[in-house]
Amino acid sequence: AECGLTRDIVETMPMPARGICEGLVKFVEGSIYSDEAALLGAVPVADALNQPAPRTPFFVVVQRQQAALMRIEQRFNMLQEKVNVQNDKRCQTVDILKYFQVQERWSVQHWLFTFWTLTFRQRKARLRKMTKLALSHGEKPSALDL
Repeated sequence: AECGLTRDIVETMPMPARGICEGLVKFVEGSIYSDEAALLGAVPVADALNQPAPRTPFFVVVQRQQAALMRIEQRFNMLQEKVNVQNDKRCQTVDILKYFQVQERWSVQHWLFTFWTLTFRQRKARLRKMTKLALSHGEKPSALDL
């Protein structure tokens, strides 16, 4: 089927030229057509039908390979995009957690400072009260009482 016209022409040639031309036709067919069908397992079917195994031109094989490669690249790009989105989400989550930690730290520091200020004022007020009470009774306050 492939190069059928060429084979018909070669068969009309005289014998010495026919042998050389048959070798050339096989060489040309081998350089144009791929044995992909044999690699894919179509040879047993062709043998059962008593037909030569179908051969595919190399440019068709290359087109199939390019299409398969394009699908693989598209799949890779889609997965890479998903990974990038997930990484962005993780980074945003870490940023939010850091923000909350800073806010919590500020809140705790504010509460501690307020508590310290309040207790300091209360202690100072008690000392004044005890000092006034001690002075009103005529006692001299000692450093141990404070």
